[in-house]
Amino acid sequence: MLRLTIFVSCCFVLAGCTDQVAACPNATDVRHADGRCAPAGELDGGGANEDAQVDSGVDASACDCTTTPCVDDECVDCLTTSDCATGVCDTGSHACVECNVSSDCPSERPTCEMQACVTGCDRPLCSGNFSGVAPACDPASGACVACLPDANEGTDCSGTSCDPASLTCTTTSLGSLGVCDACVRSTECGVPMGGGTMGCVETVFGDPERSAGSYCLVTLAPPVTDCPRGTYFAVTRSPVDSTTEALYCAPTTLSTCPAVFDTTTCDGDDASSCGLSTELEDSTCQGGRCRSRCDVLEPFSCRLDTEACFDDGSSPPYCRRATM
Repeated sequence: MLRLTIFVSCCFVLAGCTDQVAACPNATDVRHADGRCAPAGELDGGGANEDAQVDSGVDASACDCTTTPCVDDECVDCLTTSDCATGVCDTGSHACVECNVSSDCPSERPTCEMQACVTGCDRPLCSGNFSGVAPACDPASGACVACLPDANEGTDCSGTSCDPASLTCTTTSLGSLGVCDACVRSTECGVPMGGGTMGCVETVFGDPERSAGSYCLVTLAPPVTDCPRGTYFAVTRSPVDSTTEALYCAPTTLSTCPAVFDTTTCDGDDASSCGLSTELEDSTCQGGRCRSRCDVLEPFSCRLDTEACFDDGSSPPYCRRATM
């Protein structure tokens, strides 16, 4: 035993042994615990004998918490929603998701289910999350929209009407339109002179009939017993926002609402600026003024009581002053 101790001691003295590990020949390498030299990345990335590695001082698997969200030195997607490029942060799992609650979702897909925005809504959800923007629920699409053509349109649209085609608010005040004004909803039509009601009704022109647009027409029902001049022809129609038919006072199919109420001037026989459309030929230019086509058999097809339906043989009949 004494001989072994002396031998070991001499060995360390003669060999110049110290407590320091000898440097590797390659300055970029580090020495493994078993004496071998290897690049630092190989040691940190794990190799054969991983438990015996000499650490280079940098853990290659650790997260750079100065630039990336971390929890317990582990990289995560997010700590707050500001860390997410899109969506919101689930602070429980630290993952970026589309939604946590329905208020995180857009009006087109307003309901949050299993952290995904889907269609489906009701009015409380829409009015709560999109008040002033999309407070109404469209049952057909399951989306929150600006308005519906229902009893809430005045509230949702701040006194204007709701366009049933686009489910957006128009600039037309409720009850503000007169006879033969273009419309999208009956609620836009006001009260005609003499009382009664009006509806927004699609009109037709020509033979065969073509659509001439939707306009506010007087309902031929008490207290209204006769249709007003210019819209003297009683037709059975349902308004654009109802399936209930009624009698309405409409222009002759030889003319249109815009032509009947057109009082603009024109040049010579150029009627391009008159009426609804030059293609329809619903009006003519006579005496420097746009004049509506009319029915010679019905003098009340002209709007003004100073006008009569005149046929000079050179063009379709048109309204003109009776004394011309």
